[in-house]
Amino acid sequence: MVSAVAGVPGAVSCQTLYARLKAAPPWDDRPGGSHRAVAPMTGEAAVLSLFRRNRGRTEVFLIRRAERTGDPWSGNIAFPGGRRDAGDPDIRATVLREAEEEVGLSPGDLVGPPLLIGTRAPANRPWLHVSVFVDVLAEEGGVGPTGRNEEVAESFWAPMGELHESDAPVDVNSSIGPLKVEALTFQGRIVWGFTRRVLLDLIETYGTILSLQG
Repeated sequence: MVSAVAGVPGAVSCQTLYARLKAAPPWDDRPGGSHRAVAPMTGEAAVLSLFRRNRGRTEVFLIRRAERTGDPWSGNIAFPGGRRDAGDPDIRATVLREAEEEVGLSPGDLVGPPLLIGTRAPANRPWLHVSVFVDVLAEEGGVGPTGRNEEVAESFWAPMGELHESDAPVDVNSSIGPLKVEALTFQGRIVWGFTRRVLLDLIETYGTILSLQG
């Protein structure tokens, strides 16, 4: 297996990581992919890619969705997030609300406001504009969100250097039946589909920042 991004130790603070992400340009649409960019703050759903600094490395927060009938991502590894409600003033409000509802994350837990870096469409819902935000946990090594409810079966932190590309397609169960898919793996967990593609986009665009070289 090949590590998706190498973890490079370094005395970089949570605030520095956030500042580097904020200063970086938003990602471009990947040619030939199922992702597409749309106008800022107009997404119909949003996800939060939350990072923390812990023992000299960068980790990403992920959840495993509860298995629920009718959920096209039932049981999948995912980012916190969901669809925009009529009462949300903008899509950033959506991602903050969903993160609080799903995993108990409050704005005070974050270094700063979530940063919109792009809007993507899942392969199984190509019409759905999902706004992708990044942020950083304010407390280095902090436990952070620990959601487990009717929507979230488990949550965990994965060091970026320990996300590995599988050597061959793996078998997964999906809303349309069994599939063989390309995947990232972490401690026996399989990350595939939209979440994998977003993680690879993040690594491709912000790999140097996330590996914290220098």
